[in-house]
This record gives sequence, structure tokens and C-alpha cells, in this order.
Amino acid sequence: MFRQVYAFLALSIVPCLPAVAADQHGAAPIPTQIGAGKRVFVSNMGGECQNFNSPGFNFGIGQPLRHGQVSAAVPTAYDGLYSALKDWGRFELVLAPSDADLVFQIHVVCPSIKEGHPVLELQILDPKTRIALWGFSENADPAELQKNRDANFERALTQLSQDVRALFARADFARADSPEITAAK
Repeated sequence: MFRQVYAFLALSIVPCLPAVAADQHGAAPIPTQIGAGKRVFVSNMGGECQNFNSPGFNFGIGQPLRHGQVSAAVPTAYDGLYSALKDWGRFELVLAPSDADLVFQIHVVCPSIKEGHPVLELQILDPKTRIALWGFSENADPAELQKNRDANFERALTQLSQDVRALFARADFARADSPEITAAK
């Protein structure tokens, strides 16, 4: 009898587990400003790679790092992000933060002199409050050859733009599912 009760309880609880797991481990909500944003200002925060001296970047003076140098043939993080957003066509790119719904602030850092490879960081800010609404980080993997360092930097930049697209797709999906949007349909 005990086995039957145990089996019944186990079988009746199992179907509920995915719902409980979804509630406990579900995705956190995306700030409404992200889904509603139409106009974007792209901000170039520059970089903090003190020993990263390379054409095409203005990171201060110093010796180039063995695994960190990117050639002038590669667009800067700012130029690459701006171009990717423009090609996407989802946003109107504006020239002043006061005209924007969102600010995309791009920044390049080197985690340490030993590692030496750049990390691209992007924060999506609310221009009114200057609060970071979302952030991304992508590593440009180290490489011995210049062409490989360049390719790795471009790959990190491409991944960063894909991260942004995925976030906005998720925000669009959440907006389409919201009670206000559903009621308006």
C-alpha cells in the first residue's frame, strides 16, 4: 500500500516540476526601456589598455602587448558597433544622447597585462537616469599572428552585435506576450 501511495504522489508531482522550475529558474524580466527603445546614441567610452598601443585605437602610450595588438585594418569597437546597428536597421541612430531612448556605450579593456587581449564591453544605458539597463562582454582571444588577432577582434565584435540582437528579440517576444499588447490586438 505504501508503494502505491508513494508511486501515486511521485507521478502526480512530476508533471508540476517543470512549472516550478520555470518559475524558480525562469528568465528575469527585461527592462521596459529596452523593448520600447527606437532611437539609439552610440557612445565611445574608449579603452583602458594602458600598454595597448595600436593603429586605429587611442588607448594611450605604451608598448604593444604580444597578444593584444589589432591592426588598423580592423574597425574600432565603436565603428564596428555603429556599423552593425546601422546595417541592422532596427534603430534610428541619433547624434545626441538627449535625442535617444537608449545609449549603447562601448568600451574596450584588457583584463591584465599578462593576458593582454582586449575585452569588448557594451552597456545599454537609460539616457535619463544614466542607469545601466543591460551589459555584455566578449573576449577577443589571443593569437600569435596579426591576422589571427584581427580576426579574433572582429569575431568578438560580431558576437557582441549578435548578443544585442538576441536581447532585443527576447524583449520583442516579451512585449508581444504582455497583457497590454495582447489586449490591444
